[in-house]
Amino acid sequence: MIDTGPEEASLDFLARSNSSRAESWAGNQSQVLNKPDDLEDALAEARTRVAADPAAVPETWTRYDVLADEVEFWQADRERHHRRLRYTLTAGLWHREQLWP
Repeated sequence: MIDTGPEEASLDFLARSNSSRAESWAGNQSQVLNKPDDLEDALAEARTRVAADPAAVPETWTRYDVLADEVEFWQADRERHHRRLRYTLTAGLWHREQLWP
């Protein structure tokens, strides 16, 4: 995983929709939400902030690039007849294999 730096992070943030940026400004990710109204209030404030300064980027916004050479996707089935696909990068090409469930 590579931190792309503040310039790339800013470009990434600003490429998102106004709604997405407002959600990010309002977010207290993984914190306990005691009242749903707290979220709505924070979103209203964040929407106002984005509208007032559309070029603003949170200082904490970071973009990471993940450089994978193997990825597996797993699709569940109620009868446990799962589907598993593995993609492996070899010599610059992705190869797909289906795996046993």
